[in-house]
Amino acid sequence: MNKKAGTFEAPRGGRNLAWSQDENLLALDFYLRHARTGHIPGKTSPEIAALSDTLNKLAELHNIPRNENFRNPNGVFMNIMHFVHHDPNWEGQGLSGGSAARQALWDNFADKPQQVAEIANAILAHIAHADAHDALLLEGLDNQKDSADFATAFEGRVLTASHVRRERDPRFVADLKDAYYDAHGFLDCGVCTFDFERIYGPHGHRYMEAHHIKPLSTLDPTGETLAHDDFALLCANCHRMIHRKSPWLTPSQLQAMIRI
Repeated sequence: MNKKAGTFEAPRGGRNLAWSQDENLLALDFYLRHARTGHIPGKTSPEIAALSDTLNKLAELHNIPRNENFRNPNGVFMNIMHFVHHDPNWEGQGLSGGSAARQALWDNFADKPQQVAEIANAILAHIAHADAHDALLLEGLDNQKDSADFATAFEGRVLTASHVRRERDPRFVADLKDAYYDAHGFLDCGVCTFDFERIYGPHGHRYMEAHHIKPLSTLDPTGETLAHDDFALLCANCHRMIHRKSPWLTPSQLQAMIRI
């Protein structure tokens, strides 16, 4: 099959910020969906225009300053051409010189189109239903205020913000800890079994952090009934180790790393 894509030219004006993980995931989903058909829509196509509009809505949620060229159709098409360059099954060279982040995304997800589609759909849903709390969390992640606790996952900052919000729901976390303590008579880390009360006495009574273990792409942006089984109670050390690098570890993966 002779696969073709439209021509492109460099955008004019000042340079915009580098593409975020969320944006690149949406672009990769676009590329994988259309690459299967053997045709990538050109820069003047309605499909590219729709993706450009979506990316500008995402930037608005992130409160990112934009100039008149921000993620315009021409720039969006150029980014798509970088994925053509990474794809060994596509006839033609595409556009070289892409970012390391885009290369890493391709290496991890190019052979998982269904997973990419699920993540992209989740990002779109969260953009549509984002509230002020999500925007504040996104601002914190963008400014690295939460970098000591959370490395933004492969799924991007929008879904990470929703994950953070669930882990910081004070009413649910208190109920989760109370239920565990009432059932067992103690509260220990689900990975390393550290017990704050055993070590620190009353000062550590019922102290533990909650980690949301459901995949980010399954989080409901409109709200959902949180279940205790969706969380793991962890000490601060283990919780930070899980979130230290992307992709995040599962509690069982972290537990297997423990050296005694």
